[in-house]
Amino acid sequence: MRMICRNTHGFTLIEIIATLVISGVVMAIAGMGMSIVLDGYFFASDTSKTATNVQAVLSRLEKEFTVIQNVNSATSTSIDFDGCRTDGATGTTTENHILSWSGTAGDPLLLDGNRLLNNVTSFSLTFDAALKIIEVSVTINVAQGIDSTFSTRIRPRNL
Repeated sequence: MRMICRNTHGFTLIEIIATLVISGVVMAIAGMGMSIVLDGYFFASDTSKTATNVQAVLSRLEKEFTVIQNVNSATSTSIDFDGCRTDGATGTTTENHILSWSGTAGDPLLLDGNRLLNNVTSFSLTFDAALKIIEVSVTINVAQGIDSTFSTRIRPRNL
């Protein structure tokens, strides 16, 4: 009597299809998880860059406002002032500066017509002549439609 042996090497078509389907489902779930992680990373990166830029602008304004000699005019969105500069070669000079924002969300904050900060959502400036304090508040879209507000108070030393 002869025995017939079946070939038991390899995989059946059903096993291969089942493996591909299961692998596809696992890859889709892993891909969605990676997408969420990458979105979080890019959001944090954009937020960090924007916050750094705003802090640099506020530091610049603190330096400009610290040496104010005279405030010519001030509104809630602009200030016209004379600042004092000391240069080793020419001595002390007075320069006129204007910090302004148009009042339209998305427009830049300008110093002497030059951009300091883009995409400003809101800006307010308060000059208290009695207390000799300037308060600046800037709201900017940091990322994905989320606004953050940054503020500082400056006491000019020469007023």
